[in-house]
Amino acid sequence: VIGLGYVGLPLAMGFAKAGYHVTGIDVDAGRVGCLKKGDSYIQDVPSSDLRPLVEKELPKRSHLPGFLFNWSVTTSAHLIFGVDPDLRPVDVVNSLPERAFLFVQATDDDFIPSSDATELDHASKNADTRVQLIPAHAHVKEYLSNPIEYMNVVYAFIDQQLSQRAG
Repeated sequence: VIGLGYVGLPLAMGFAKAGYHVTGIDVDAGRVGCLKKGDSYIQDVPSSDLRPLVEKELPKRSHLPGFLFNWSVTTSAHLIFGVDPDLRPVDVVNSLPERAFLFVQATDDDFIPSSDATELDHASKNADTRVQLIPAHAHVKEYLSNPIEYMNVVYAFIDQQLSQRAG
Protein backbone atom coordinates (compact mmCIF):
# COMPACT_ATOMS: atom_id res chain seq x y z
CA VAL A 1 0.00 0.00 0.00
CA ILE A 2 1.60 3.24 -1.11
CA GLY A 3 0.71 6.15 1.14
CA LEU A 4 -0.29 5.38 4.72
CA GLY A 5 -2.59 8.29 5.37
CA TYR A 6 -6.29 8.30 6.22
CA VAL A 7 -7.07 5.90 3.34
CA GLY A 8 -3.88 3.83 3.06
CA LEU A 9 -3.36 2.89 6.71
CA PRO A 10 -6.92 1.59 7.30
CA LEU A 11 -6.69 -0.28 3.99
CA ALA A 12 -3.36 -1.86 4.96
CA MET A 13 -4.74 -2.82 8.38
CA GLY A 14 -7.80 -4.41 6.78
CA PHE A 15 -5.67 -6.54 4.47
CA ALA A 16 -3.31 -7.49 7.31
CA LYS A 17 -6.17 -8.50 9.61
CA ALA A 18 -7.57 -10.63 6.77
CA GLY A 19 -4.28 -12.53 6.69
CA TYR A 20 -2.59 -10.91 3.69
CA HIS A 21 1.09 -9.99 3.76
CA VAL A 22 1.13 -6.21 3.52
CA THR A 23 3.96 -3.82 2.80
CA GLY A 24 3.24 -0.18 3.54
CA ILE A 25 5.23 2.64 1.96
CA ASP A 26 5.16 6.28 2.98
CA VAL A 27 7.61 9.14 2.43
CA ASP A 28 6.62 10.92 5.65
CA ALA A 29 9.32 10.04 8.20
CA GLY A 30 7.00 11.02 11.06
CA ARG A 31 4.39 8.51 9.96
CA VAL A 32 6.99 5.78 9.50
CA GLY A 33 8.41 6.50 12.96
CA CYS A 34 4.96 6.25 14.53
CA LEU A 35 4.22 2.99 12.72
CA LYS A 36 7.52 1.41 13.78
CA LYS A 37 6.50 2.06 17.38
CA GLY A 38 2.97 0.79 16.79
CA ASP A 39 1.47 4.24 17.31
CA SER A 40 -1.41 5.23 15.06
CA TYR A 41 -2.00 8.77 13.84
CA ILE A 42 -5.33 7.88 12.19
CA GLN A 43 -8.50 7.97 14.32
CA ASP A 44 -10.01 4.95 12.53
CA VAL A 45 -6.95 2.80 13.35
CA PRO A 46 -6.49 2.59 17.11
CA SER A 47 -2.93 2.02 18.37
CA SER A 48 -4.34 -0.86 20.40
CA ASP A 49 -5.11 -2.63 17.07
CA LEU A 50 -1.92 -1.55 15.31
CA ARG A 51 0.67 -2.29 18.00
CA PRO A 52 0.02 -6.07 18.34
CA LEU A 53 0.09 -6.45 14.56
CA VAL A 54 3.40 -4.60 14.28
CA GLU A 55 4.92 -6.63 17.14
CA LYS A 56 3.74 -9.89 15.55
CA GLU A 57 4.48 -9.25 11.88
CA LEU A 58 7.72 -7.25 11.76
CA PRO A 59 9.86 -10.02 13.28
CA LYS A 60 8.42 -12.59 10.83
CA ARG A 61 9.14 -10.36 7.83
CA SER A 62 12.66 -9.42 8.96
CA HIS A 63 13.66 -12.76 10.54
CA LEU A 64 15.01 -10.83 13.53
CA PRO A 65 14.04 -11.57 17.15
CA GLY A 66 10.73 -10.02 18.10
CA PHE A 67 12.12 -8.03 21.00
CA LEU A 68 13.90 -5.74 18.52
CA PHE A 69 10.56 -4.40 17.29
CA ASN A 70 8.70 -4.19 20.56
CA TRP A 71 7.52 -0.59 20.98
CA SER A 72 8.49 -0.64 24.65
CA VAL A 73 12.12 -1.47 23.74
CA THR A 74 12.19 1.46 21.32
CA THR A 75 10.69 3.71 23.98
CA SER A 76 13.16 2.43 26.60
CA ALA A 77 16.10 3.09 24.27
CA HIS A 78 14.81 6.61 23.89
CA LEU A 79 14.37 7.12 27.64
CA ILE A 80 17.55 5.36 28.81
CA PHE A 81 19.99 6.38 26.07
CA GLY A 82 18.32 9.53 24.78
CA VAL A 83 18.16 8.15 21.23
CA ASP A 84 15.46 9.73 19.09
CA PRO A 85 13.85 6.81 17.21
CA ASP A 86 13.05 9.09 14.26
CA LEU A 87 16.70 9.98 13.58
CA ARG A 88 18.62 8.44 10.72
CA PRO A 89 21.01 5.73 11.95
CA VAL A 90 24.06 7.76 10.91
CA ASP A 91 22.78 10.67 13.03
CA VAL A 92 22.39 8.39 16.05
CA VAL A 93 25.94 7.06 15.64
CA ASN A 94 27.26 10.63 15.29
CA SER A 95 25.42 11.69 18.44
CA LEU A 96 27.06 8.98 20.58
CA PRO A 97 30.83 9.45 20.15
CA GLU A 98 31.68 7.58 23.37
CA ARG A 99 29.90 4.38 22.30
CA ALA A 100 31.37 1.55 20.27
CA PHE A 101 29.04 -0.10 17.76
CA LEU A 102 29.00 -3.47 16.06
CA PHE A 103 27.48 -3.42 12.57
CA VAL A 104 26.76 -6.83 11.05
CA GLN A 105 25.90 -6.64 7.38
CA ALA A 106 25.36 -9.17 4.59
CA THR A 107 27.30 -8.43 1.40
CA ASP A 108 24.48 -9.62 -0.90
CA ASP A 109 21.77 -7.64 0.87
CA ASP A 110 19.50 -6.07 -1.74
CA PHE A 111 17.44 -4.29 0.94
CA ILE A 112 20.23 -2.47 2.79
CA PRO A 113 23.49 -2.13 0.86
CA SER A 114 26.67 -3.15 2.66
CA SER A 115 27.98 0.36 2.01
CA ASP A 116 25.55 1.53 4.74
CA ALA A 117 27.56 -0.42 7.34
CA THR A 118 30.73 1.24 6.09
CA GLU A 119 29.05 4.66 6.27
CA LEU A 120 27.95 3.98 9.85
CA ASP A 121 31.46 2.80 10.73
CA HIS A 122 32.92 6.04 9.37
CA ALA A 123 30.31 8.05 11.30
CA SER A 124 31.44 6.51 14.58
CA LYS A 125 34.08 8.42 16.49
CA ASN A 126 34.93 5.39 18.63
CA ALA A 127 37.96 3.35 17.53
CA ASP A 128 36.35 0.16 18.91
CA THR A 129 33.44 0.27 16.47
CA ARG A 130 33.46 -2.81 14.25
CA VAL A 131 31.90 -3.87 10.94
CA GLN A 132 31.35 -7.57 10.34
CA LEU A 133 30.53 -8.26 6.69
CA ILE A 134 28.94 -11.65 6.07
CA PRO A 135 29.64 -12.81 2.50
CA ALA A 136 27.09 -14.38 0.14
CA HIS A 137 23.93 -13.79 2.14
CA ALA A 138 20.85 -11.63 1.68
CA HIS A 139 19.12 -9.36 4.18
CA VAL A 140 19.25 -10.86 7.69
CA LYS A 141 19.73 -14.37 6.26
CA GLU A 142 23.26 -14.48 7.69
CA TYR A 143 21.77 -14.96 11.13
CA LEU A 144 19.61 -17.87 9.94
CA SER A 145 22.40 -19.57 8.00
CA ASN A 146 24.86 -19.78 10.88
CA PRO A 147 23.43 -18.45 14.15
CA ILE A 148 26.29 -19.79 16.28
CA GLU A 149 28.96 -17.97 14.28
CA TYR A 150 26.81 -14.86 14.20
CA MET A 151 26.31 -14.89 17.98
CA ASN A 152 30.03 -15.59 18.54
CA VAL A 153 30.81 -12.32 16.74
CA VAL A 154 28.27 -10.48 18.90
CA TYR A 155 29.50 -12.08 22.14
CA ALA A 156 33.15 -11.35 21.31
CA PHE A 157 32.28 -7.69 20.76
CA ILE A 158 30.34 -7.51 24.03
CA ASP A 159 33.14 -9.26 25.92
CA GLN A 160 35.66 -6.77 24.52
CA GLN A 161 33.52 -3.83 25.60
CA LEU A 162 32.96 -5.23 29.08
CA SER A 163 36.64 -6.04 29.63
CA GLN A 164 37.63 -2.50 28.65
CA ARG A 165 35.15 -1.02 31.10
CA ALA A 166 36.29 -3.39 33.89
CA GLY A 167 40.00 -2.78 33.27
